[in-house]
Amino acid sequence: MSRPQAGSSSSSSRSCSFSCIFVYIQCLAIALLGAYPFVVVITRKMDNSDFVPCSDEAACTFIRYFGVADLPATTGWTIEQSHGTIKQQIHWSSWLPHWLPHYVAIRNGGKVQAVPPSISPSTIAPFAYSCIPAVLSAAVTKKEAFPSSGSVTQDFCQGKPARIHNHLAEGCSRWVYLTGVIMWCLLKTLHDWALLSATMHERLTLKIGIASWCFQAIACCAGIVWAAGAVGVFVSKSSEGTCYYMLDAVNVLVIMLPPFLLLLVTHSKLGNLMLSIVHGDYLYAITYDVPFRVVKSTMPGHPSGSLLTVGLHGDRDQPVADPPQLHFGEMLSLSQLLRGHLTQLWVLSLMVIVGPITMGPLFRRLLQLSLELEWSVGLMGLVKLATFTLALSPLGIVPVVVKNKYPYVARLVEQGERPQCYLKLALILFSDASLFCVALCCSTLRIWPVLWGKVLGPLDYLEESWIWSFHGMGIFYLGYTLAFRMQPPFFNMLRIRDFEWGADVADLQEELEMCEKYPQWQLQAHKFLLQSTTYLDERKELRARLVEMDPELSHVECVNKLLVQHGHL
Repeated sequence: MSRPQAGSSSSSSRSCSFSCIFVYIQCLAIALLGAYPFVVVITRKMDNSDFVPCSDEAACTFIRYFGVADLPATTGWTIEQSHGTIKQQIHWSSWLPHWLPHYVAIRNGGKVQAVPPSISPSTIAPFAYSCIPAVLSAAVTKKEAFPSSGSVTQDFCQGKPARIHNHLAEGCSRWVYLTGVIMWCLLKTLHDWALLSATMHERLTLKIGIASWCFQAIACCAGIVWAAGAVGVFVSKSSEGTCYYMLDAVNVLVIMLPPFLLLLVTHSKLGNLMLSIVHGDYLYAITYDVPFRVVKSTMPGHPSGSLLTVGLHGDRDQPVADPPQLHFGEMLSLSQLLRGHLTQLWVLSLMVIVGPITMGPLFRRLLQLSLELEWSVGLMGLVKLATFTLALSPLGIVPVVVKNKYPYVARLVEQGERPQCYLKLALILFSDASLFCVALCCSTLRIWPVLWGKVLGPLDYLEESWIWSFHGMGIFYLGYTLAFRMQPPFFNMLRIRDFEWGADVADLQEELEMCEKYPQWQLQAHKFLLQSTTYLDERKELRARLVEMDPELSHVECVNKLLVQHGHL
């Protein structure tokens, strides 16, 4: 009888080992497949048929904050060195610093034309944001001219010489993007393997996961900056002279799509990371199918959201899962790292670097492309419809932003006898979000006639470039801000878990409402402590007591123990 049992045991052991190895291989394969679309677009080789020459009928209008080989930044210095023509849109444009980038129009065989930034009371916010990368570029920009194309004819350039220099195949942003994607994939796999092994504490797997997200965020920012090069010009030098080209519409769309998909993935992953710090780590590569009755019972107010909760509401008489592993002090340090430093750095990078350098030029090129396309039921017709919808989206975005700010402004007006209320009110009314709302309202009025073909006289794409660019920046800035507000308040959830909510009465009421709205986060104990403490010093004392508790206890058990000490559990 013992032999069959031994054989059965060894067979079961081999079966278990094979299935475990398969799970590890599955995680690796899914991670590689997830990274593949983001790598293939940047390693794809392009030939001359992908480019269109810059001609009188299709001038190449672009802007560059940083130069590449054979193509300097489009600053005022470069325009002067190239003996180009600068169109002064306002009488004091000549006072602008020469290191500010200009929008430039190039035609093969013709002179360079440029327009400086458009400055008015309605464009203060987007202009200020565009100056930040311009200051960085001024430190490294060389005072050099564009390669001259005056000695060539448009017919010569139409023939497409043997080699068009593709600057997308080189450059710093490309290598940063590739490195970020590779490290993201490797660390994501390492994280899942460490979690599957069950030999590593979640404090370490979560740190690996946060490092993986950091490389993902770096790849996202670098990829969008790299994609912005697709709307610029490309140079072909020969003994006869220099020709300029731009990518055709299809290739521009193919290059732009993966980095923006990565932006959506990165944004979504940030919320899941915040949940995993509180509720427990999870496998990044695996997606689970869960009965809807369990989802509806656990998250009645947000059934389509992430199921990263402390526990699931379901059948009775089932074994209880282990509580989250992190002690309160460990959760506090990871939470402060993620919601404090990394989240702020992520948002700052998007608003200061990605927005000005890429969103403005990309939207300007999309809008020009859409105006040149005819309405159809094919891909280009869909692109035209999507671009027009995006151009008019401020009609929906601005009212929502104003609606979100109105309750806070109303409370400050009611408390107007307090001097600090006037200061807060002024900061809100003159904040970058408010100024972007004004800019979008004005630029929408300017773009509306263009979309419906009601412009008097011929449309000069070069002169409209800055208005369209600022419009795209504003849509991205307010759109991303709104996306943060419309998703579940993960950031505030961490603040409550960390006992770092503010002392303002309105903030307190907001936190109490959130405890009721998201029962799956199980903040009822924190709600009681929130109501029972009035002063910040009391909350700091609670946090200090939780940090000093037994390190073997999870943060959930620490809070429950604190409630027992207060005699309420």
